[in-house]
Amino acid sequence: MKSNPPPIRTTAKTPAGRMKELLEREKETPKAYRTLYSAWSELVREAPAELLEEAREHQERVQSAATKEFRVVYHPVHEKVRDLLGAREAREARKVLQEFKVPAELDVTGDHAEDVRKQLVQIDDLIAFGDVRTKLFADYRKSEFETDAAAALSTWLGSPMVHVKAEAETALAELKLIRALGLLRRKLSGRRDAALARVEGARRQIGVDAAADKVRTSAWEARLKERTQKIPISIKMLGVKDMNDQLRVIKYTGRTVTFASDRMELTLSMDELPAEVFTRLIVEAPDPAKAMDLLEAGRIAVRRNALPAARSLFDQAVKADRSVSELIPDLGRLAAGVGTLRAPAELQGDSLSIRYDFQNPDQVKDFKISGAKAVAAAGALLLEGERLFYALPGELKFSGRIRIGAEPSQLLGSAGFIVGVACETAPGDPDLFVVLVQPDRGYRVIRLHRRGDQEVLGEGSLDGRGGLIEVGFDGGKVDLKVGGVTTWTGSLPEFTVFQPVVGGAGFQDGAVRVGYKSLKFDGRASPEWIRRLQSERLTIIEAELSKERRVTTQERAAGDGDGRDFGDSMLTPLPLESELAELMPPRVKASYAAGRTYLQQLEKAKSEQSILKLWGQVRQSMEDAIREAPWFPLTYFYRAEWRYLEGDNSGAMRDLLEAAGQEEGFVEARVARADLLVHDGKYAEAEKELDASLAVVPDLARARLTRALLHYYAGRETEAIAELELA
Repeated sequence: MKSNPPPIRTTAKTPAGRMKELLEREKETPKAYRTLYSAWSELVREAPAELLEEAREHQERVQSAATKEFRVVYHPVHEKVRDLLGAREAREARKVLQEFKVPAELDVTGDHAEDVRKQLVQIDDLIAFGDVRTKLFADYRKSEFETDAAAALSTWLGSPMVHVKAEAETALAELKLIRALGLLRRKLSGRRDAALARVEGARRQIGVDAAADKVRTSAWEARLKERTQKIPISIKMLGVKDMNDQLRVIKYTGRTVTFASDRMELTLSMDELPAEVFTRLIVEAPDPAKAMDLLEAGRIAVRRNALPAARSLFDQAVKADRSVSELIPDLGRLAAGVGTLRAPAELQGDSLSIRYDFQNPDQVKDFKISGAKAVAAAGALLLEGERLFYALPGELKFSGRIRIGAEPSQLLGSAGFIVGVACETAPGDPDLFVVLVQPDRGYRVIRLHRRGDQEVLGEGSLDGRGGLIEVGFDGGKVDLKVGGVTTWTGSLPEFTVFQPVVGGAGFQDGAVRVGYKSLKFDGRASPEWIRRLQSERLTIIEAELSKERRVTTQERAAGDGDGRDFGDSMLTPLPLESELAELMPPRVKASYAAGRTYLQQLEKAKSEQSILKLWGQVRQSMEDAIREAPWFPLTYFYRAEWRYLEGDNSGAMRDLLEAAGQEEGFVEARVARADLLVHDGKYAEAEKELDASLAVVPDLARARLTRALLHYYAGRETEAIAELELA
């Protein structure tokens, strides 16, 4: 308890006189704040109404002066305490504050001493919080998760002091992350024995496959040298028209082939070879008596889309060994078309070629018919309608360049063939640019505006010439060929997207019929169609070629329990996902569910707009999951599969490396990465990848990555990025 200040003796009897004496006393002892404040307080209690306000003003003036003086004295202490608390040195801050004594003469009301006492209580609370936090972090880092962090920190999570509550919330977020990582590591480490066994098995099999591949490649090289020595390949078949060299094979690696003549050598990738040359080499390379070599050559031909060569090789393989018939891919499925298209499609880079021969009646179902109906006809697309009618092949679209080849089959009534494109002059508002061909009369090039009017761009006579109708659109230029003869060339506005159109036009009352024996569309596919065709074709091809060469269908069905391979997409969850379900953050679960819903919708999507939208939503669901929990490795695996299906192999490899690098027990990512390397023929790198899965991740990299994640969860994104770069 503070002692009361000594009273000021006054001789005046009236309040006015006492006020005057106090003012004089202030001049003599201006620093005696507490004594003066006490005297003014006594006067305020006794002063008459007319002097009360003035006395109170003097009292407040003394208090204000004392407070200013106290702030000057306390400022260095306050700064030091603040810095120590900022450095989480609460005990040192308490010691400094305890050593500070509030000058009694400056604490006129006792408020300053009370404030210091309250601050000491707060510091004691921070010390208790720090002790609990330190113990929790120590336990959690030792993977001792018995203590519930939320319950242990509940006192401070509900603190009325904002900075204490914020510290507690940050600590809780970091502890939750450490616990999740620890439990994830514990789960995965429990799989170590099985994981190592799987890795060792895969590594041994890679060694066997590499040795077999080396022997096979050497044998194929010898056969190609022998066959091309007897019957050389003309350099003209490689597209060199101004030379007459005869080439023979001098080296074959499986990926590349080197040709030589008497004066030159030429090395090309097998993928770069013209179809005719590729077909000859892949058919002549294997020994006709070795079924497995024939089977492997057939698989290579399938991946190149050389289906006739593949069929020949598979037939030879069955003749050599009937037991391999179980392993032959379904060429009918491979040739039946891709996705929603029922015609065979060939995609080279961004060039797409689709040909309808209508030998399969279901091909007619690809076409959306306007103003007419399809009439059943063997081996043809037969349309019946009045005036102008046409059909579009689904939602198939080309970007900037297209050539349409239409082979007429019949024309009933006074009618003509319509061949051309639909182009959007504005979103959802296409115009038709078509050629009307009447073989016995002539042709007319027409622009049919959506609003109904038409514009004739060119016309002329055909002199009775018929045959194949070809229309090409490229960079604003148009050309028309009939029967192989260029009939008309002209210009059009340069549109970015073309949708092919075929149909007819009647010039009589009543219905007419037009028929097409075959249709071919060649051009630059729109980006989304390229992605979709690549993805779907790859899925079909790999599904057929993944038939394990060492087992039958029945043995495969009874074999691998989970049936999950890299590339199956997120629609088929990894078996590990169910094991980690309790560790998966709720928002990651929601992102996975959304992504799977979008994938199911994508499989049924018809329009390019829907495909584009759903494609982006699938990717966004994975990005959302990674943003929510960048430490959860399964998302990187699923995104790697998606990138692989998009054709982004390098991106898939990066994601698999990220997934495997986070947790050594996540062996699926390592093995998937090795599989991709094997697929590219990089056996040595694949073995190194599997060796790496047996090694411990360097402590420094792991520590920096973990610290980056902690920064991220605490909202310190700049520091997180810096740590990730260092890791």
